[in-house]
Amino acid sequence: MESTQVRRYTVREVTIILGVASAVVVLLDAAGLRDWASGLELGPERQVALAITEPIAAIQGRAGLQRPHDLAREWFLSAVHIEHGGGWDTQELQSPVWAEEPAAPTADSAQPEELAGPPLPPRPRRVLLIGDSLMGWGLGTSLERLIAQHPGMEVKRHAVVSSGLTRPDFFDWFDLASGLLDEQEYDAVVCIMGGNDIQAISTEGRVYRHGTDEWYRAYAHRARSFVTLLASKGGRAYWLSLPPMRDKRFHENTRRINAMFEEGCRQRPSAKYVDTGQWIGNEDGEYTSYLVLEGRQRQVRASDGIHLTTAGGEILASRVYDMLVKDLEPPSP
Repeated sequence: MESTQVRRYTVREVTIILGVASAVVVLLDAAGLRDWASGLELGPERQVALAITEPIAAIQGRAGLQRPHDLAREWFLSAVHIEHGGGWDTQELQSPVWAEEPAAPTADSAQPEELAGPPLPPRPRRVLLIGDSLMGWGLGTSLERLIAQHPGMEVKRHAVVSSGLTRPDFFDWFDLASGLLDEQEYDAVVCIMGGNDIQAISTEGRVYRHGTDEWYRAYAHRARSFVTLLASKGGRAYWLSLPPMRDKRFHENTRRINAMFEEGCRQRPSAKYVDTGQWIGNEDGEYTSYLVLEGRQRQVRASDGIHLTTAGGEILASRVYDMLVKDLEPPSP
């Protein structure tokens, strides 16, 4: 019987193999590393990370090396999120838009007035859902499904993970929201974000650390301005508060962020601040991992103590959906 010998690699060979593997990984996902570096807090670490990843990402783009990664990611996401067909882009999780408006009749197709059919039904009520990862799945997907299934209502959703208002260099919500609201008329805009904003803020050429008086003044100004943008261009604006958080320090920080958006909503008659703690918290509106639903205990918060589970997203979505239906009174088709 022949004996099989296991080959032992030298340290030099192992070093070469690991080096080649690392180079391949960097080249195939340099854009992802650059996005990661862009999301770091302002400071020396971010500058060094960007200085390393940006040139590699540029070379990768020119050489077309990102294409295999994009195809693999698109296939994987479409397999996981079947209902979305082509899958989600992790930088812009959005849903299918309503069908295009029918083309205006031409002179040849125009019919005499006495032969015209019944008048067209009123335009459906259109709702725009925007926010960070809380609007990306759980709450966002459940609310989108409820609105899309309601007669006389249509919905579009944009969610960007790791985004907020402190870092327009990473993602500019003012620019995207303004473009969306100029492009299409909406009857309501529902937004939730702020959990990623507990970091330094740069404004007017100066950088303010989170927690300073200058930081709170700068962020309060952005919160008021963003609520004003949504309320002035998007019909009714609904600002959903960040839910209670498990970590006490993080909860206190998000509570202060909620307060600034609540103040911004008070200044706009068409804006409404919605306290989510009344629906997803315990009896006192504080953090809880479980709620009793229909006699059964259900986990409503994810293991990170921040995000919602599928059950938690459905609870919050149903409450927001009922509120929208009551306020908008969508016409029957």
